[in-house]
Amino acid sequence: MKVVDFITGAGRKDLADGELLRSVTLPARALGCRTAFRQASLYGLGRSGALVIGTLDPVDGSLAVTVSAATVRPFRLWFPLPPDRERLRAAVDEAVGPDAWFDDIHGLPEWRRHMGLRLAEEVRRELTAPTEEGVR
Repeated sequence: MKVVDFITGAGRKDLADGELLRSVTLPARALGCRTAFRQASLYGLGRSGALVIGTLDPVDGSLAVTVSAATVRPFRLWFPLPPDRERLRAAVDEAVGPDAWFDDIHGLPEWRRHMGLRLAEEVRRELTAPTEEGVR
């Protein structure tokens, strides 16, 4: 099962009563990806209000962006080639409907959406910037 499918909602996982997660397997190819991570919270040591993780695959140039904590479940977006700012924003808005932004004392849905979009763009920029070796 993909990790993104394991979380089914706020505080809900795809586990039956008595089941527990015993291991996680990563494809070896994932270890060669460039990664970026951003997190935001309303409080210095508080629960994450928004969390965005990105990977850039050096083999095919694809970009994956996962938006979580701000949403009721993780949303993973995959692009065969890195999108521009507008395409990324549109893809996040298309994937994450208005009712999917989490609402609790750690952040209103509007703030979570704003931070999710902002952090996703930061991740996109970091991963598509040239590295010291001149390659992405």
